[in-house]
Amino acid sequence: MKKHLLLSILVLSSFLMKAQVPEYYNTSVSSVINNYPLSSNSFNKAQWIFPAGEFNAGGTGIGASPYVGNISKIFLRMGNSVSFNPYSNFTISLTQNLSGMTSFGTTAPIAYSFVTGLTPCFYQASGFSFVGATPNSWYGIQLNTSFQYDPALPLLVEIKVSGGSGNSISLTNTSTPRRLYGGYSASSATNATGVLNFGFNMIQTPLPVQLFSFNGHQNGSADICKWTTNSETNNAFFSLQHSTDGINFVTIQKVNTKASNGNSSTSLNYEGVNNMPSLGHNYYRLAQVDINGTTSLNSHIIDLFRTSDGNQVSVYPNPTTDLVNVDFFVNKTSNILIKLVDINGRIIKQVKNVANEGANHIPIQLSEFSKGLYMIHLIENDKLVSTHKITKE
Repeated sequence: MKKHLLLSILVLSSFLMKAQVPEYYNTSVSSVINNYPLSSNSFNKAQWIFPAGEFNAGGTGIGASPYVGNISKIFLRMGNSVSFNPYSNFTISLTQNLSGMTSFGTTAPIAYSFVTGLTPCFYQASGFSFVGATPNSWYGIQLNTSFQYDPALPLLVEIKVSGGSGNSISLTNTSTPRRLYGGYSASSATNATGVLNFGFNMIQTPLPVQLFSFNGHQNGSADICKWTTNSETNNAFFSLQHSTDGINFVTIQKVNTKASNGNSSTSLNYEGVNNMPSLGHNYYRLAQVDINGTTSLNSHIIDLFRTSDGNQVSVYPNPTTDLVNVDFFVNKTSNILIKLVDINGRIIKQVKNVANEGANHIPIQLSEFSKGLYMIHLIENDKLVSTHKITKE
């Protein structure tokens, strides 16, 4: 009897331990610990990029790879110590809209731009804590919104808070530079080493719609969103959703399927319009609703930025003391050159960058220059598109 009871306990313990391991997780598993300073005033947002093919069933590079489907639950592997104190506005967001980017690079620059236009998949306004987590083990979080995942594309994971206990989150990592951290509201950050041990579970159902593309552009005072499907199964309609903060979305347009009886195996093109976009950021995402009423969210989010003067370029703050930000929008990947010119017409600083389709942000450091009036020229593909006066105080 005791032997049977002991065997039952061992089997149950083995099941419970196994249940805490994600179905798929990244191969960069290490016992090295890094404190992610998400609860400090200076650093409370972090991003990681995982290249395509990073995840598999064994976490060893040998097990089965995940398929195209919906991520329903994510896992973080904790460090040697776990802080249970609560965090405010704890948010986990994901995206695969990286325009070919596979990492943040191997060199740690002074400033890096955060990736924007993510899908918030988990959010808790107050009282989030890691109660129940144990050191050196996986901690599972059921997503509020499932995420459509394609293993052929890189995946970016962002964790952020707006307040916390004053203690850092300890998570396991290796020493490859893939982590960005910075101010909660800032658009630039500092690069630091660290690979998040990340895993997920997936919903074992095929996607009702295979989306080939989803993009948008500004047309005068309107925002135009277009998308193309490769196939549709029992699809009823799409909901084009809009947000100004990237978290809270509302449906602004319903677009019925073009597929006969909701089913198609050929490419179909769709379009949605927002005739009343807001100043600043305008985020757009797609929700698909099938004939049975089930809703699926697409992971790709578009960010179309508008300034008060109607231009697609914003330079701020002005006046400034040390840093000026240049926000701009491009319709396609472009070579960007920013020239800083003094009052005598001399070019005193140049910044080259490659802008991705959509909204872009480039910070320009002015601390090395004296007070006075300067000009900022934005050049896209060798064509001058914007000139702004700024004052350094």
